[in-house]
Order: sequence, then C-alpha cells, then structure tokens
Amino acid sequence: SPSFLTSGGFHISLESFHDAMKPRGEISNEVLACWIANNFVIFNDKCKEESKMQSIIKKYVFSHVITSQLIHEAENFKSQTCLRTVNLINKDQKLAKLDLIFFLIVQNSHRVLICINLLREQINYFDPLNKGHYSE
Repeated sequence: SPSFLTSGGFHISLESFHDAMKPRGEISNEVLACWIANNFVIFNDKCKEESKMQSIIKKYVFSHVITSQLIHEAENFKSQTCLRTVNLINKDQKLAKLDLIFFLIVQNSHRVLICINLLREQINYFDPLNKGHYSE
C-alpha cells in the first residue's frame, strides 16, 4: 500500500500506522524500525553527553538497520558495508570503552534485545516471548 508517513528513510502505510495505534495493536516491522531510527539517535546522543561524567555507565544502541545487516547468513553478509559503518561508529563512540552495547533484532513483528555487557563480561538476551531472559 502507498506510504502514509515517511520518516528517517522509512515508509509506513496507513494500515500499519493505524494498527499500531489500536489498544494491543500490531506493531509492524516498518513502524518499529521508524520509531527506532528516530529515537536511537536521541538515546545515543544523550548517552554520549552523560558519559562525560565518570560515574555514568557508558552505553550505545546500534540502529535496527545496522543490526539487520549484521545478522545476515554468512553467504549474504556484506562485510565491507558493515565494517565501514562500524568503523564510523567506533571513531565517534570508542566501542571498546563502552560498558553496554545494545542490538535490537526485529523480524516478523518479533523483537529481541541483545546486550553485550562489558562490565560483567557477559551477553544478555531479552526475548519478550520467553518468560525470562538469558545471560551467558
């Protein structure tokens, strides 16, 4: 269906937008991707500003677009594109010095949050369809 709303390079149909606004409505991948694209910049900018204080936990969230590139099967993985993007982020954020790095995976209206927790040297996996969360 035609675009009802275009934001951050994402096109949202009226049907998807309408469904997301209903109580307990379906939030489609396109609606969530648009929301993430518009809010992860604000989140990361705020975290970067806060990280100037020594006692604040330093964190960064990768955009849905980058995460979707990183989770491709090996035969479809475009390493040069990802490497270029991650190097640009690293130049600005110094990824190795962060405490928490988040990756949001969105597929078929299912969302999973992965957190690389460098403070505790573990990976946390949060899946709303499971009754708990997993850490390794």
